[in-house]
Amino acid sequence: MSGPEAATELRKLGCDSFIVGITGNVMPEDTATFREAGANRVLSKPFRMPALESLWSEYGVAASEANTAFRV
Repeated sequence: MSGPEAATELRKLGCDSFIVGITGNVMPEDTATFREAGANRVLSKPFRMPALESLWSEYGVAASEANTAFRV
């Protein structure tokens, strides 16, 4: 399952959490695909944790809180 497919399925299941798509494809149409699928934001690879933590903070999630559920 691709990232956009996963975002679509999460939204269909009623997930209202923020979704960050992570992709190696940086063309505008690739990020648009994620957005159309329901992702709130898109990061391109490679990314550094501070970039992801910054997105978490935009949505009110403390990095220490998010890091307990997500490990890179």
